[in-house]
Amino acid sequence: MKILLTSLSIAAMIGLSGCGGSGDSSAVTTSKLKGTWEGSCINLPDATSEKTILVFEKEKFTRSSFQYSDIGCNKEDNTDDMDVYYSYELGDDVNTEDGKKATKISSTITGFLLKKGNLTNGNIPQAGTVEKGIVLIDNDKLYRGEDKVPYKLNYQQYLQKVKK
Repeated sequence: MKILLTSLSIAAMIGLSGCGGSGDSSAVTTSKLKGTWEGSCINLPDATSEKTILVFEKEKFTRSSFQYSDIGCNKEDNTDDMDVYYSYELGDDVNTEDGKKATKISSTITGFLLKKGNLTNGNIPQAGTVEKGIVLIDNDKLYRGEDKVPYKLNYQQYLQKVKK
């Protein structure tokens, strides 16, 4: 279940409210995505939490997930910390319901590396799985949302660029 939640949170974080920044936001390109993006702690429905780091290079990226056994990402647990590898393509720009310009993204799982755990819960990333969403970069923050009309971005759960 955690991998499914993680995948959904990466490709299409839902749960929308708040508003975005007002800085330099324009169409997303592979050069703007290039680098390391770190997410804040996400509390999950089962009273656990996770952090995610995305590293973009050319037309591929790695998602590193870190699982915690508490709310607030304080206590690492012994479940499945892993890197999942993706190829991706950027698509058309779309206008979000709040008037921002976001870019469609389609990512395909190409493999994974289990760093800790044993995948006994059956959450094995399947190569070839396609995830679609929209992305917007604004002031070194990467916002994501679902690839469906009306286009909405999740301004509460974003990733901060930490390394170019």
